[in-house]
Amino acid sequence: QALKKHGFFFHVYITLDDSTAMERRILRDAAERGRTRDSVIEQFCSNVQPANEEFIRPSKAVSDILLKGNTPQETQLDIILQHLKKNKFDFRKSNKTVYNLRFYSVVVVPSHSVEA
Repeated sequence: QALKKHGFFFHVYITLDDSTAMERRILRDAAERGRTRDSVIEQFCSNVQPANEEFIRPSKAVSDILLKGNTPQETQLDIILQHLKKNKFDFRKSNKTVYNLRFYSVVVVPSHSVEA
């Protein structure tokens, strides 16, 4: 309900195991930010992972749909569209437009957390 009170009418939670999330971050930060592997690992373990546990992972309980982060994006989008059609979701009532997905607008909140 906390998400809905802030105008989020549909919540997607994307899970990804910590080791894959860290490897993706290492590749990205090395290529885009010139960081070393060790510095990325240190930041991930000291900041990213604890923040995910405290702030992101709890939103899993109120999500409308759970997706695995290693599923191809096109498949994820198809799953979301199927869910929206099945539940006759009406975005005209939403005041948030974050991500244009074919003919729908949805808020997608990614997470690297492990699915319980």
